[in-house]
Amino acid sequence: DKLRLQLTGEEKKKLRKRPTQNNEAYRLVLMAQHYLGGSSAEVLRKGVALCQQAIEIDPTYAAAHARLSLAYCFMRFYGYGEPSEVLPGMTAAKRALELDDTLAEAHISLGWSLLYQNWDRQGAEREARRGLELNPDSADGYVLLDLVRLSQKHADDAIAAGMRAVELAPFYNLASFCLTVTYSHAGQFENAIERGRKTVEIDPADANNHCVLAGALAAAGQREDALKECEVAMALSRGGNFIRLETAAVYADLGDTGKAREILDEIEKNWKPDGMSSFWIAVVHACLHENDAAFEWLEKAFQERAAFMVFLPGFGQFRSSMREDPRFEALMKRTGVSG
Repeated sequence: DKLRLQLTGEEKKKLRKRPTQNNEAYRLVLMAQHYLGGSSAEVLRKGVALCQQAIEIDPTYAAAHARLSLAYCFMRFYGYGEPSEVLPGMTAAKRALELDDTLAEAHISLGWSLLYQNWDRQGAEREARRGLELNPDSADGYVLLDLVRLSQKHADDAIAAGMRAVELAPFYNLASFCLTVTYSHAGQFENAIERGRKTVEIDPADANNHCVLAGALAAAGQREDALKECEVAMALSRGGNFIRLETAAVYADLGDTGKAREILDEIEKNWKPDGMSSFWIAVVHACLHENDAAFEWLEKAFQERAAFMVFLPGFGQFRSSMREDPRFEALMKRTGVSG
């Protein structure tokens, strides 16, 4: 009797509850999880399709709606698809919570939507922590907490959360990638390089992994290695604006203004609002020390409600010359991310 496990009513309910009665729907969501760790449009669209198939089989499967929400959030973040195609992320997260408000993934997916769609850092942190209360071993919960704390300029907390995510899921591309980004923006470039190389090993076909590693190498003064990673990233980018602009920023940091300008001019010529390009065009101008142009493009990013704007306070490429400009603080206040 003393050794018998004593469960609360809520714990007994959780043990009895099955996420779905359909094995095929369950399998599809497991497959979708793999694709949600990538950053290319093709990979994320596969994740969307798998979640949609699972929902068609079992419309009451909360985890399928939660994963669909994540896929939409990341598509919005990277500027893929039309706005009408990627905005349903919040709706899918809320549907998941309606179906099961004790599901950690539902709270975490809502947190991503609050962060990227609403620039609501406090709401995102609340949902991340609620998700971790429900599932303390959720790598996704710690990844979200990593980026939320990074957006709030709490680098030590962000790194601790990122390290816990990697500890829980050592081969999860998204967790390793986000920790690399966090190290970089915290100015810990040697740690960023070490983690970045491990991330490349996890998924060498992900152009974004190579691009972030290139940025860390450039910041650490390892020019030749940085250029090599830029070349790999460009070869894998398949013409996507996100990777090309990230790479252009690295070229600018390395002093190769010709290559940076070539990429920048082409993308500006063919620019259209996508919730991402304007922000990264601003980043490239900032790396070229063209502050007025950078502010002009940041204003466009604000009007588009670009997801990246939530990281404005701690974004490393915006140097002190921009941060000391009154326009920078004014823009942060308008975005709601000041301080």
